[in-house]
Amino acid sequence: MLFSIFRFCENCYTDSKSLWSDLLVNFLGAFVGAVFGFISAYIIFRIQTNKTIRHEEEKFQKELHQHFRFMIELVEDSLSTAKEQTNKIKRYISLLQSDPFNIHEIELLLFTEVNRILKFESEYTYKSFLTHVPDNINKYNAYKNVFNCIDYLNKTYIQINDSYDKHCDRIYAKQLKFKVVVDDLANLIGLVLKNNDSTLNPDLDDFLDSMLTMYMDLSTKSKSIIDYEDKILHTLREKILKEYRNSPELEILLLKARQAGTILNDIEYESLGAVEFLNTIISKYSEVIDKLNRQIIDIK
Repeated sequence: MLFSIFRFCENCYTDSKSLWSDLLVNFLGAFVGAVFGFISAYIIFRIQTNKTIRHEEEKFQKELHQHFRFMIELVEDSLSTAKEQTNKIKRYISLLQSDPFNIHEIELLLFTEVNRILKFESEYTYKSFLTHVPDNINKYNAYKNVFNCIDYLNKTYIQINDSYDKHCDRIYAKQLKFKVVVDDLANLIGLVLKNNDSTLNPDLDDFLDSMLTMYMDLSTKSKSIIDYEDKILHTLREKILKEYRNSPELEILLLKARQAGTILNDIEYESLGAVEFLNTIISKYSEVIDKLNRQIIDIK
């Protein structure tokens, strides 16, 4: 009986030991499987994440490259426009020097490329410089030089446009003032002719009549106010000073003629001042164009 009980207990112990072993094996198997699955999933996740990061980085670098190349193209177009603009301003200066008494048209080109460059996001553009400018060049200085030059071209364009508008306004106002004085002079000549006794002074009568006829002719045909100076004012001043200096009735004509001449001098002074201003601007403008051109050659 005791032996049977002992055998039964022994069998129970053996079965229990086998059960715990199986449970442990199953647990360890499940644990290892779970760890392996987790590690595998993590590895796959990291591979996929790294692949995505590389793809995004490659995409970003490609975009930086395209941005940089696009900016270079815009700068080169801006340089071409700036050089053409310089030539047009020089032609305008020549016109102003040859005829300072009239308003001349200046052809100002649109700097659309410059405006587009200045609208670029600065940090993004700077990153494109860091990535694509050769390592033997100071990238920060290159970025600063390019955008300083572009900014100067833009501001100078605005300055020239503003200066031209103001110059035209001033010249036009002086031309109107000149015309009023010349019209007054013509009216005064008419009054002198009306009151002059042609039998006592026929030469003066003929002279003033010729001046009045010339005035009427210039009023309809003249394209430049300097014609009044050449054909009426100068002749009138010389004639009165030489032959009728002591004639009180002609003194007012002399004063008007001198007043008109003073306005012409003001117009000429205004135009020559504009020439001096533009020559100074163009000199600096050309230096900036050359500097920008050299910088682009270095970094492209």
